[in-house]
Amino acid sequence: MKSSHEASLKRGEAIPLAIALASAGIALSGQWFWISIYFGFFTLRDSLSGIAVFAGLIGYAAYLLQLWAGRKAKAVLRLTLLLALMYLVSQIVKGYFDTEEMASAIKVLLLVVSMALAAWTGLKWSEGTWSNFIRASIAACLIFTVSFPLIGWATRINVKPVFNLGFLKEQAGIPKNVLMLLLDEMSPELADPVVQAVSSNLKYVQNSTIEAAGRSTANVIPAMLTGKRFDEVMPCGSTTICSRNASLDFSQLRMANETIDIIGFQQPYCAIQGMRSCQQQITQEHSIVRVLYDLVCNNLLSISECSFFMKKAFSRNGKVEETTKINQAVAVNQRLTQAILLAPFWNKGGTLYAHLFTPHPLGVISSQSLAEEYKQNMDQAAELVKGMVVQLRQRFGDEFIIVVTSDHPLRVDWWCRGPIYGGPDCAKGLPENKGRVPFIIGSPKKFEPVNVTSNLGLLVDMP
Repeated sequence: MKSSHEASLKRGEAIPLAIALASAGIALSGQWFWISIYFGFFTLRDSLSGIAVFAGLIGYAAYLLQLWAGRKAKAVLRLTLLLALMYLVSQIVKGYFDTEEMASAIKVLLLVVSMALAAWTGLKWSEGTWSNFIRASIAACLIFTVSFPLIGWATRINVKPVFNLGFLKEQAGIPKNVLMLLLDEMSPELADPVVQAVSSNLKYVQNSTIEAAGRSTANVIPAMLTGKRFDEVMPCGSTTICSRNASLDFSQLRMANETIDIIGFQQPYCAIQGMRSCQQQITQEHSIVRVLYDLVCNNLLSISECSFFMKKAFSRNGKVEETTKINQAVAVNQRLTQAILLAPFWNKGGTLYAHLFTPHPLGVISSQSLAEEYKQNMDQAAELVKGMVVQLRQRFGDEFIIVVTSDHPLRVDWWCRGPIYGGPDCAKGLPENKGRVPFIIGSPKKFEPVNVTSNLGLLVDMP
């Protein structure tokens, strides 16, 4: 029978490895945490609670396994720690070797070979080496966890006043009342309903296409606000987005004047200083089970796959509650539209910028194909634009101008790769993604053609 001294010594030996594995869990959750906070997927409280429970469960399980199975469990957990850290390192350097030209099979092979070599090396380590490695792992994981905001601060770029809409400044006698609508993920080849909503209600219209400054909203919005490309991005703070060589902190941006109202979602617009008013999509609170599921799922799978399995996991009796999901998406659009109509712009004039969810795909499993759903979304976007033109007429008469554009076109290849819309006919009836978006300007008054070729720097005055 073991003495209490031997038992307590065994407990003491189990603690460092348990702490190291919990620290690795925190480090692996770092990317998920900043994504959740930056895009508003979860509240700060929910995100911190999720990571605390996740890391706590890992550490406690590792501690109990060592007490129960002794050195066999300790050996397995040591290798688990080593492989977890190898995976973390692979994610850090991913951006530097993960290119379009490198085949997926080669990437997987490199990762598997690296982990196998690390495991083989770990098996030969002495107790002293493992003890030092565990202590170093705890420090490294904690340093990595706090490195995100530090990197954002160190690479922060100089910014200029934003939302001055310099592309309109050369116009003689242009109205001072400007409504700019950014409709998310709108392809020019399918935007005819939106064009018609403007041209059928206004005498003077310019309809053109411009180059998108990135593949997704997270790439394009920072590029529009700075005039610099943000092709590979990762949130690194609650209001900061990092690329390979630069970062943008929205809280460091300042409006060109105090007559600008902002409506938006999934971007920290309201952190910008000097605006007249701002309304963002409100982040909802969720149960700890849902937060944990999202944390684990996004650490193992892609966002689209995680979304698919989350819908399955949180449905009743195995059936996906698509009506609820669709209603939630519709509610977001309705809240953003209501926020537009309540903005001070309608009483005081000036500039109103609204980034709206529509015609972005809803991302729900339904009987509709991607093409059918997108056409329906585009029709809804057209109705919204038409309503805005009518409202502008009623409030400002002929003294206004409306700008309708988008961040990026429909990502047919991205949506068709995922489990929600994926299938042999997914891309049928949809245009190829050429990296261009509509750029529509309308006004009751005649204006000179506006020369814009890209949305890069569209919201900041370029030199």
